[in-house]
Amino acid sequence: MSIVVIIIIVLAAIFLCVLCGLIWWIISTYNLLQNKKGNAEEAFANLDLQFKKRYEDITTVLEILKGKCDDTICQVLRSARDDAMASADKTQQLQNEALIEECLIKLQPILDNDCSVMGENVKEACDILRQDQDLINYNRQFYNAIASDYNLYLASFPGTMLAKICHLSTMPLYIIEEIADSEEEKEDLHSEIKAEVEK
Repeated sequence: MSIVVIIIIVLAAIFLCVLCGLIWWIISTYNLLQNKKGNAEEAFANLDLQFKKRYEDITTVLEILKGKCDDTICQVLRSARDDAMASADKTQQLQNEALIEECLIKLQPILDNDCSVMGENVKEACDILRQDQDLINYNRQFYNAIASDYNLYLASFPGTMLAKICHLSTMPLYIIEEIADSEEEKEDLHSEIKAEVEK
């Protein structure tokens, strides 16, 4: 066997090894990307499950609070809940959920201080909403961590290359901004709601 044939065989073997390595790398990278995407989707599904439970509980609470607190807040809460329930897009849904959070924060004085004034059924409804909120807070943190990891992978090489090929996009994060601006505003809001309750 001549040296030329040996060199060709060695080069062909090296080429095949490199090609196999490249194929393995692409497959493993794609699988990792799909795994991260699946984890993010599952985390969102768990969060969405808590949202659906809260929609039902908000309906109950709004019935109980009818005529017992600021009608405007209740109306905005009802509207935000309806919009969130109708959202097909994750980003839009999370924006509506943030509005629900804002309304619930504005109702917080009732949830914290005035439940006993309005009877046992209101207290139970407040406790249910508080439990919902605790579960949503936990699931929100978990979802944001998983979604951030997925988004970061999409933004870096080789994820960004595969994202373009597979037409994948980032997952929206569920960010809640501080609603209460100052202690005075909290106190004013609490006084207004208390006055409504006592009417």
